[in-house]
Amino acid sequence: YHYHVLGLRQLIVAVDPLSQDSPSEILQKWRLMSNLDIAEWTDDNYMPAEFLQRGQAPEKYMQKTEDFPNPRDLLEVSNHRYRQRVFLAKCMKTFREKGLSWVLHIDTDEFVVPSKLLRQMKPKYLTIPPMSQPNAVLSLLQQTVEKTSTQVNYPCMSMLRVLFGSVESKREEIEANVPIEHFNA
Repeated sequence: YHYHVLGLRQLIVAVDPLSQDSPSEILQKWRLMSNLDIAEWTDDNYMPAEFLQRGQAPEKYMQKTEDFPNPRDLLEVSNHRYRQRVFLAKCMKTFREKGLSWVLHIDTDEFVVPSKLLRQMKPKYLTIPPMSQPNAVLSLLQQTVEKTSTQVNYPCMSMLRVLFGSVESKREEIEANVPIEHFNA
């Protein structure tokens, strides 16, 4: 999706060490069928040696104990948030060294699209292209930057987002709504 609507050509994927799935097979297909430059980073590629040895975020990055009664949850969340912070910093530095001017930090389940509200408002300074057009979202972002760059001297652009939730449906709920023959396909 982002390859098409944003002209995505550089990608760095942080592989979560707690993940049970690997993105390597899918990413290899993209390497072979596109001009997408893909790097897969594990903790060894960007985490400080102290973290790799201790397996724990520095004390100043630990979450509040009262928010996590279970010490294991506290460690897991603290490490995740610290890992994300360090990854983003290393990612930004890497892309800056490559001379890139656009960086988008998103998860694999997040998609950048023009909002319904924006389409309804139809601001005069924006031409909202159809999503089927290559680089549609990139064009929209570039127009926004051109319009606002003289008004604001800020290197980041915030975007509204819609959260769909992270709780997966129970198998019984899925089976109640999807014919059983689709499970055995």
